[in-house]
Amino acid sequence: MRSNRSNPTATHHSEEGISPVISTALMICLAVIIVVIVVALILSEPLPDDLPHAAIFARNESGNFTLAHMAGDPLKEGAYRIYVDTTHGLVDETENFTGLKDDIWSAGETLTYNGTEELERVVITAISGRTEVILADLGPGGRSGGTTPTTEPTTEPTTEPTTEPTTEPTTEPTTEPTTEPTQVPLVAGFTANPISGSAPLTVQFTDTSAGGATSWFWDFGDGNTSTAQNPTHTYYANEGTYTVKLTVKNTEGSSNTVTKIKYIIVTEDHVSRLEVNTVREIILFGWNVPVNDISIDYSRDSETGSGKTPFVLSNTSTGNSSFSATLTAPDKIQILILYRKFDHWQVDDTLYNIKKITVQVADGESRTATAYYKDLSL
Repeated sequence: MRSNRSNPTATHHSEEGISPVISTALMICLAVIIVVIVVALILSEPLPDDLPHAAIFARNESGNFTLAHMAGDPLKEGAYRIYVDTTHGLVDETENFTGLKDDIWSAGETLTYNGTEELERVVITAISGRTEVILADLGPGGRSGGTTPTTEPTTEPTTEPTTEPTTEPTTEPTTEPTTEPTQVPLVAGFTANPISGSAPLTVQFTDTSAGGATSWFWDFGDGNTSTAQNPTHTYYANEGTYTVKLTVKNTEGSSNTVTKIKYIIVTEDHVSRLEVNTVREIILFGWNVPVNDISIDYSRDSETGSGKTPFVLSNTSTGNSSFSATLTAPDKIQILILYRKFDHWQVDDTLYNIKKITVQVADGESRTATAYYKDLSL
């Protein structure tokens, strides 16, 4: 008679074989769950906001070191740092750069350094989340330049603004940015006030040069000179017209000269004048850079001619000195190997989108007409 009882020994061995398989599967599942959780935590870290782009340039103005935000995105307080290279390495000196308006550093605004360190090199960085990148590396010697952020630091910079970095890599990327600095070309320029009157005539000259000039040489046309950036000069002769020349240089060794013929008029008579200038628009950065020696045709009364910018048309009279002048700008101008096309005239605050204009100058009035040019591709 066959027995129906199961074999307990066989059942026991079967359970022993299944148990290790279940344990291994559970461990694998647990490991997968842990990996998923870790990945989820990493991916849940907020991505940094879009990093800003800005063109920043260094200047020495009357002995004061300044940083000029020329163009690009506004930088909020706390979203950037300014490091100064000292004998101890890069030191965060952000708090010693003052001049913010409403806690935002916008294009056209300047920060002035009030610290005590000797500024051989300055590095400006932008901060977004845990990411810090270089916006501009200015140096050595305060050389002007600006870059767009292209390289992230390999380690997170120190978050304490007063703590000196222990090594340079903690505040600076290990590789240099791949973008060459974008520099404003060095172009001499100036204004004066007043520009006519009776002797002795004291005139305040103001430097308006672009491109980070660091030295100035003025020739006032009466045998006197100056090396100040914004000099004051007195003309003592009773009558005369004076040609003023300004030569500027920068730390790169470049130089540029602008000459304004018969710019200062010393007389007791009435004087009316029209100054004619040309400007190059750099649309990408929002810059307007003077362009000198551009020929502009003019006519007034029975006189016709052509002047090279900047030049002045004037009329002196014991009575009414008013006059009108017609100016004609060329269709395009050549700067180095590139051409720029005419865009518009600006007379004081009024714009004219035509190449030929007529300007009325009242008795004793001074006006300015500027022709603007931009890239042919724009």
